[in-house]
Amino acid sequence: MNNRLCSWREVITPHQDIRDGNYRNADFMADLGNAVNGTAGSEYTDAVNFFRRTYLTDGLKNLLVKTLKRLCGGNGEPVIQIKTAFGGGKTHSMLALYHLLRGNSAVWGMPELRPVLEESGVYMRPNVKVAVLACTGLTVSDPVDVCGLKVNTLWGNMAAQLGGYEYVRSADVSSVAPGNSALVRMFDECGPCLVLIDELVAYGRKLLKESEAKASGIRLPAGTFGNLLTFIQELTEAAKFSKNALVAATLPESEDEGGSEQGMEILHRMGHIFGRIDSVWKPITASEGFEIVRKRLFLECSNPSERERTADEFMRMYESNKGDFPSEIDGSKYRERIIACYPFHPELFDRLYEDWATLEKFQRTRGVLRLLAGVVCRLWRNGDVNALIMPGSLPLWDFEVREGLVRALPDHDAWNPIVEKDIDGDESKACMIDGKKRFANLSAARRAARTIMLGSAPAGREQALRGIDGAHIRLGSVQPGENIAVYNDAVNELKKELTYLYADDSRLWFDTHPTLKKIAQELADEVKAYDVSEEVTRRLKKLMKKQGAFVGVHVHTKGVDVPDEQGLRLVVLGLDDSRSSASEILSTKYGGQRREYMNMVVFLEADGVQLEGVRRNARSYLAWKKLESERESRNLDARQQREVQRSVMEFDGELDGAIVRAWNCVLSPHSEKGKKVDDITLESLKLKDSGGDVVAEALRTLRSSDRLSDKWGAVHMSTELENLVWDECEDISVKTLWEYVCKYCYMPRVESIEGVYEGISDGVKAGYFALADGKDDGKYTHLRIGEPVSVNDSDFVVRKDIAEEQLAAEKSTASETETAANDNNNAGIISTHGHTPKTQTQTLNRKFYMTAHLERKNNPQDFIKTIFRDIIDNLHDVPGAQVEIVLNVQMKNSDGVPDDIYDAVVYNCKHFGITDCEFYE
Repeated sequence: MNNRLCSWREVITPHQDIRDGNYRNADFMADLGNAVNGTAGSEYTDAVNFFRRTYLTDGLKNLLVKTLKRLCGGNGEPVIQIKTAFGGGKTHSMLALYHLLRGNSAVWGMPELRPVLEESGVYMRPNVKVAVLACTGLTVSDPVDVCGLKVNTLWGNMAAQLGGYEYVRSADVSSVAPGNSALVRMFDECGPCLVLIDELVAYGRKLLKESEAKASGIRLPAGTFGNLLTFIQELTEAAKFSKNALVAATLPESEDEGGSEQGMEILHRMGHIFGRIDSVWKPITASEGFEIVRKRLFLECSNPSERERTADEFMRMYESNKGDFPSEIDGSKYRERIIACYPFHPELFDRLYEDWATLEKFQRTRGVLRLLAGVVCRLWRNGDVNALIMPGSLPLWDFEVREGLVRALPDHDAWNPIVEKDIDGDESKACMIDGKKRFANLSAARRAARTIMLGSAPAGREQALRGIDGAHIRLGSVQPGENIAVYNDAVNELKKELTYLYADDSRLWFDTHPTLKKIAQELADEVKAYDVSEEVTRRLKKLMKKQGAFVGVHVHTKGVDVPDEQGLRLVVLGLDDSRSSASEILSTKYGGQRREYMNMVVFLEADGVQLEGVRRNARSYLAWKKLESERESRNLDARQQREVQRSVMEFDGELDGAIVRAWNCVLSPHSEKGKKVDDITLESLKLKDSGGDVVAEALRTLRSSDRLSDKWGAVHMSTELENLVWDECEDISVKTLWEYVCKYCYMPRVESIEGVYEGISDGVKAGYFALADGKDDGKYTHLRIGEPVSVNDSDFVVRKDIAEEQLAAEKSTASETETAANDNNNAGIISTHGHTPKTQTQTLNRKFYMTAHLERKNNPQDFIKTIFRDIIDNLHDVPGAQVEIVLNVQMKNSDGVPDDIYDAVVYNCKHFGITDCEFYE
């Protein structure tokens, strides 16, 4: 079974003129005079065609019934004022009266009029005299021919049509009002009589006031403005006192239709006169408007069952997703509305009659007809396949349709480019959004934008609640079978990208003034590259804090600002830096010397692909910050200030996030032994998601890729010494080895000297190489291998074969040396090995302490080494001994300590982890 809903064009067909596009906008503007003289279209001149394309509203039905009762029985109101807003169906109502009583008698057999005849009790057309005064086509400066008579005035014209000219002849010739008694006699003699007066205000604007006529000496055949007012008062009173005469006149409801100052005066005076005895009738209600439009534009539905299935599917969608649509559409009543409005969606009419009808320049019926005729014609010709014509279906890319919508808006000339750029042009931003894969099949962005545009009718007016909410956007856009979430995403994209789309809480609307977003974009375009770089640098310094093994983190800096020290440093390349900047830092002189410790510098650089996003976010942030600082000078209201604050916070976070994502490569300097400094290469290591902590992730990446270690492993150290050191020398001091690690990029990168100490200790214990305290006359002192050792930077790492050779020689003379040492009580220090066990009678010496005063002139470094070798190492050899060594340093100087020495001592104390230290007065 095919569940696809039929498109509306498969179910209902427009009238031929709508399908062919042969209608004119003027065709929807009824003109009483043209219809009577036969120069209008057939839908207005032919009575049968007129009623076939006219929906009989309750108001129009009531008007026709009242008229028949008055003319045929003398009952009912004698004066009816038809007063509606511009385009509200006034003239159409007059035409209905005319065609009912003077048109083709065939209309009395039409089913459309049966309710009128039944309610009035009149089933045959009565013989009624009808006078039509279509005032827009009447002249006031010359006599006119009416029914073979030359008449001057409005009352002469009326009497000539009714066949009672003799009653007003003298008044017509003298251009003065005839008096109500003459008019009553005429009505009773000629009656029943129907007088239709259309656009009376337009006629009155042409007349001169008495003072103007006297001042100018001009006497118009039609009389003066005062004569007209007198005649209208007499006419309404005569109709009241006559047996069966009825006067129906149209008066505009909007003051805009008054035109001139005199027109406004006529409007007020006529309203007062008619208001004394008239029955004001407003022919069209909002709920009936769509019936009028549908009948005027479409033939009868050819497939009612499919129309009902469409209504069912829409209601099923609404009921299954109640949270996404307005609560008022719940229930069977909305289903009935869908059927009644078909092929239009009820939301389309609701927006036109509830929102657009509030605009003073919007023609309530005529404007809707013009607009929807263009919509139907364009959609029909383009083969529209949608189930209903919805707000989201409006082809606003078509100039005539767009003009038909926006002409009633304030500053309407400004709306065309807005619609083209933001909403529905080929190059519009909504169209560009729809180019994304997620939206393309549904045109979700354009459908949502059109719906919002239709909900923006009161733009430019003061009102408490502007625009349209999300539920009504979905109501005007989504069709059965479509993914609602796609439309929600499309609306979010629109809010981000569109220049003239405003959003406040849950409501959206378009306006002719650029949004703050547009102003911010213009300000962003003016932001200088220097300011962008400064802002990014400031944030890099905030985000990139030293931690862990890094003794310093330096952001967007020159080489001379990066200390050349034996500590690991991270240099963060700036927004405009390149890898050549890193090479320059590696080779830059520091403190008058060429950089030595190049292996202690690594770099963090940004992914060039993401830098444009960083720059864009920085410009946006700085633009919104500028707007925030100018909120008073720009007279931003409270809502706009809230938007600025939200945007500042949003772009503040987005910029930080963009920076974190962009700076995602750590550069590790590397070279081969024997190569020049210029041959150092920068190995790029990609960071994983840092979670915001880029420096920590840089450390982790260096460690996981073996470009950095906290400890130099013994095996690795043995291999590197074999490859890089032992071919040139037999030993190397620990201090020199650490300097090699810090200097040369072919060496492994170790976080600190302690990691080297630990590797040496493990290597000596494993027997990969030996450790000596020093060298004396070509021999290594305190040479050890294959045993635990503690390491100092003054010690020597000795090649294994050299150490074994010396130890073998020492072993061959060990017995002789030991005997000589035991026999000589005055030989000095007791040996550290082979001590004599205590006897049972000896005292148990459980504790030991010593104090040794060191003086600089006695070379305390050598003295300390001797103490460690000949005293402290002996104590360590005692099983279970706990040896604690405390170095107590005191310094006094009456002149104080220079700043450079103060800085050096404090720094080195921190480096060695010495916390119990201070300078004091």
